[in-house]
Amino acid sequence: MFILIFSFLPFMIGLGYAVFTSGDRSYLSTAINMAGSQRMRTMLIANYSQQLLRSTTNTTGGFPKDSIHSVLRSELLTYQHFSETLKHGCTEHNVKLNPFPPVVLLLDEMNPQVIGYIESAQSLLKDPSCTAKVAVITGTAMELKNRYHVITELYQKINDQMILRQKLIDIAMLLFAAGVTISGLFLTRHIREQENGLIAAKESAELANRAKSLFLANMSHEIRTPMNAIIGFSELAASESTDRKQKRRLEIIKNAGSQLLHLINDILDLSKLEAHKMEVVPVPSDVNSLCQDLISLFLLTAEKKGLFLYCDFPAEPIPTLLLDEVHVRQILTNLLGNAFKFTDSGSVTLSVKYHFESQVITFSVIDTGIGIPQDQQEKVFGSFHQVEGQNRGKYGGTGLGLSLCKEFTELMGGRITVSSESGKGSCFSVAIPALLSQHRDATTNGISWRSVQFHGQSLLVVDDTESNRQYISELMEIVSIHCVTADSAKAALELCEREKFGLILMDIRMPGMSGIELFVHIKEHNLQPNVPILAFTASATNEEKRAIHDLGFSEYLSKPIAPDQIVSVLSRYFQRTVVEGEESTVNLSLTASESDELPMLSTFADRLASAVSPMDIEALAILAEEIRSATTIERFTTFATQLYNATVDIDITNLSQASETFVTLLNTCQSEVQHG
Repeated sequence: MFILIFSFLPFMIGLGYAVFTSGDRSYLSTAINMAGSQRMRTMLIANYSQQLLRSTTNTTGGFPKDSIHSVLRSELLTYQHFSETLKHGCTEHNVKLNPFPPVVLLLDEMNPQVIGYIESAQSLLKDPSCTAKVAVITGTAMELKNRYHVITELYQKINDQMILRQKLIDIAMLLFAAGVTISGLFLTRHIREQENGLIAAKESAELANRAKSLFLANMSHEIRTPMNAIIGFSELAASESTDRKQKRRLEIIKNAGSQLLHLINDILDLSKLEAHKMEVVPVPSDVNSLCQDLISLFLLTAEKKGLFLYCDFPAEPIPTLLLDEVHVRQILTNLLGNAFKFTDSGSVTLSVKYHFESQVITFSVIDTGIGIPQDQQEKVFGSFHQVEGQNRGKYGGTGLGLSLCKEFTELMGGRITVSSESGKGSCFSVAIPALLSQHRDATTNGISWRSVQFHGQSLLVVDDTESNRQYISELMEIVSIHCVTADSAKAALELCEREKFGLILMDIRMPGMSGIELFVHIKEHNLQPNVPILAFTASATNEEKRAIHDLGFSEYLSKPIAPDQIVSVLSRYFQRTVVEGEESTVNLSLTASESDELPMLSTFADRLASAVSPMDIEALAILAEEIRSATTIERFTTFATQLYNATVDIDITNLSQASETFVTLLNTCQSEVQHG
């Protein structure tokens, strides 16, 4: 291709020069003809002038006087027009302005003589008997004839030079093309050798890339499998623990596991982005629960650093949206992690706004940290880039998080921006298109997974890892599902042959017969007709997900998976019931001493409202303790206990309604006192 282009280049240059000079050459052709015509017309006018002088009657032995008079006038007009055209051009006849200075100079010199010549001939037309005019015309005609001859030769010389220049360029370009062609023959062998080397290098790179992909897939599987037990059991234990200190320690274990999982996902996602294999998977998402999880994840970090963690949410819960929840969670986790890392005092705020008209959701993470200099704000989104002058020993990091945030955001059709000032904090905003979803998960609307029960349902769990089987079994026991486990595909086949299940949860990578082979065998032999089979695997490659989908699995679940996620999935296949907690019997009548407590309790109303917006969970927990200690009214102590539990669970839905609930309760009690 290189040789072909350079061989073709001389032709293009020669053609380009010809096109470039075509206007001048066309002008020269017209000008040469016009100058030659002027030379002959000069003598012709002189000849007609002499004939006009000799005519004394209507006939002169030849042409009539009037005919000579008419022809001479016509020739003069043409002569005058050509004279002006040679110098100034003529748009009517497509003749451009004279581009040759030497010719223009000659025309300027002879212009007075031409004008005098024309005026003399015009005077003769008025007085044909004027002998002096004829003498002047005849004398001037010879001089003008010679001058037009010089101009014609000058035009011809310029034209010859242009033709010669064109020929020289053509010859030079032909020689150049020949040189390139000859050089190309010598280069061909070298290029072929390079191509062979590149092919070998490409094959080697593809082999290395396949090895890297296999390593990442295996690493993901091996790490995610124990992570499923760590995160799952810590959440189960925390849900059953009544000891606050023990509950907090279990939360720390779960959060640490989630952070490790986040790091694993970053590594895998970087590999997918480099290979252009990252995909966007919008699913119905509960943004309120998502933010609640994030606040829960970073609450301990805020307490440890002595920072305030605020939540700026709309008054009304955000409806279910179609979002790639996995990537949104990763983006916000990265941004919140950075906010806490670079903030030593003050606060971190997570703000969420949904724009119904444009159907765009905007997440903002605002901190009061060290900030980013103006000239560094665009660079921070580059891979492995960190702010210049930053204390890397103190802050650490790889410089990868913000790059992934930008890639994920743009992959989802959104935009990430930063507004910051050194020493005054930063605000990272992520705007992502998010359509309203018609689907709502069964476990939304503030219903805890612990309140969901499935009676009369059976589940088969096939997994070669004992901790995974035990985790699912204990979780199923809590939600009243009969769970049967199998540690291999062979054991699962034996169970499928003798027992009917409502749902099968199947690991994919198992020794011996794999999960995919087990699925195909069950389907081919119709062992569990019409029973949904869900893939439950720690693998994270898009190729494996696509293969699982193409085979006909009902769903794909990625390890580790939290209890609320499992319950949400089961709710799509099993009929569920929500078990309401037993309500305490509350004495509705207030004693005189309890009535006296109402004015003091009313002082908590404004403090609750201030803590709810923005969502200051720490302040709400303190207020719950204060209310419980300040009153003996059972309704208010119950409210305080529920409020404190909501702060522990980071139950954003109930926390956002705390102020309104308290005011309603207070008004009810005051009304009872007023009406006896």
